[in-house]
Amino acid sequence: MYNLFSGGIIFKEPTYTIDLGVNRAIPRNMGFVFDFRIMTQLACLYLILLYYLNKTKNYWDVALLIAVAVTTFSRGPLIILALLLLAVYLPKKIKITKRVLLVAFTSFIVLIGSIVYVLNDDNLQKFISTFNPFAEKNAFSQRGIFMEYSLNKFYENPFGNGIGALSSPNADNKIYAGITNLHKEIPDKVFYYSVTDTYLAMSLAEKGIIGFVLMLLSFTEIFYSKRNRISLMFLIGFYINLIGTDIPKQGFYYFVIILVYYGLSHLNSTKNSLKNSIIQN
Repeated sequence: MYNLFSGGIIFKEPTYTIDLGVNRAIPRNMGFVFDFRIMTQLACLYLILLYYLNKTKNYWDVALLIAVAVTTFSRGPLIILALLLLAVYLPKKIKITKRVLLVAFTSFIVLIGSIVYVLNDDNLQKFISTFNPFAEKNAFSQRGIFMEYSLNKFYENPFGNGIGALSSPNADNKIYAGITNLHKEIPDKVFYYSVTDTYLAMSLAEKGIIGFVLMLLSFTEIFYSKRNRISLMFLIGFYINLIGTDIPKQGFYYFVIILVYYGLSHLNSTKNSLKNSIIQN
């Protein structure tokens, strides 16, 4: 993977800064799309596909998609997947049977084994701690400079600065991110010139309060149009993911995911409408 990125084989230019492992120790699964987040989101999409095709008992498929997602170590999409699994498999009423007890006992053993494994691996412990919103170095705090910059721009102009004002590399931004090369007599200052990884805050600054609210209403209409449990869980996870992701960078993938999700969520409705139409004729 390092060879593919550093040699400029994947992208037009060589990329040396991408982190391909957890604390540079545990390899991350990038899949065939060469992006951790998109790969996990495709796993989420596959679970949704199983749900709307009434194939949620294909447990081998579910185990594989979970394995793919977990090995990407992509936090936002993993939260979406966890919420989707609850929506799909959490029963409305739990009836205690031998099978339920067996599944619960097996899950408990796997959970205990996972906890023990994590507690004996410093790298995994550091990764797990980033999910904690109260931890000093959590997933959101790592993007704090972009959030702060975006919110300041919003306060300056609540009605928006225009699309691309913060996200375009050609925009007039200069975001101080600290210093590097501390061994030098005068350390180097690090600056970013575009906002990334904080889509909600960036959208608030670019679109303004009116455009931002319309955007949220649009997403809600798209993802929660069916008003069922899986739609609600996906919407919640989607908004959590938008706090710390950069849609413009992977815009095409996100666009396709939205189209496929919307088509799947209306699959049964389309079938029923077609069936009713045939019966009436």
